[in-house]
Amino acid sequence: MELQIENLHKQAVDAAISNDWDKAVQLNKKIIELNNEYLDAYLGLGFAYLQLAKYKDSKKYYQEALKIDPNNIIARNNLEKIAILAKNGDKASTDLPVDPNIFMNLRGKTKVVTLLNVGKPEVLARLGIGEKVELRLKKKTPRSAQRTR
Repeated sequence: MELQIENLHKQAVDAAISNDWDKAVQLNKKIIELNNEYLDAYLGLGFAYLQLAKYKDSKKYYQEALKIDPNNIIARNNLEKIAILAKNGDKASTDLPVDPNIFMNLRGKTKVVTLLNVGKPEVLARLGIGEKVELRLKKKTPRSAQRTR
């Protein structure tokens, strides 16, 4: 059964990469039928429904994911995004093709940094995966220089 679940998970990921959200929903639901503790299937369903702008369904599956893993940052972040999108009546950008090669995590080559003041949550919530953004570095004046005249 584990092999069957792994195959279904791979198919669900491929469907998501192809923006075939309905197929991703079907495949992830099949996984849950086989193993109702499979966290990635709940996350996949939450994301697929988010892309389909079905926020109620998306929220439901992210909440289910949190029952399995209460500290899951993906579920928590996307629940915040859903709250913003649903409140404003906005829709996340979903029509961009996703290139799996742009997500690299290579030891010694990849660096993760924390960004501060990246933008308004209402704007960030509408961004889609793979969407190009422009980051501008703003130089801060050191506090000691601000105090001297």
